[in-house]
Amino acid sequence: MEPRSRQRSRSTLTEGSLSIVLLTEGASEADQIARSLSKLKSGRLIRFHCARDLVANIPTARVDMVVLAADDSPACIRQVLRWTRRQWFRCLPLVVGWRGGGGMEQAARENGALFFLRPVSSDSWNAVMMGVLRYQGYKLSNA
Repeated sequence: MEPRSRQRSRSTLTEGSLSIVLLTEGASEADQIARSLSKLKSGRLIRFHCARDLVANIPTARVDMVVLAADDSPACIRQVLRWTRRQWFRCLPLVVGWRGGGGMEQAARENGALFFLRPVSSDSWNAVMMGVLRYQGYKLSNA
């Protein structure tokens, strides 16, 4: 049986556009990601303040990338990443933290997510988004 998000998904996004889910308490990552999306001239940023909000309001459209930038515990990050993988198994998970080598980075890497240290440069956001777009095109052309 398919996850609910794929059963209901009737995305209005075109090929070559991104749909990004962001969990953050602050505005800095949201602003950076929005600027990078505006350079692509296509995409959607869906922002939530916490995992509970995301679970209660699951996006019905395709999700290409999930960014966890809230200062949650490693246990919470593990749980959200596992849930994310079940909902959108082809999306790229990414965790943003203040320091590397700790429980947050370990939780991210154990669950297949990229880990970025703050502050994340705009070049890094652009590179990740372009990589997701290339992968999306590969999936579409080789499906």
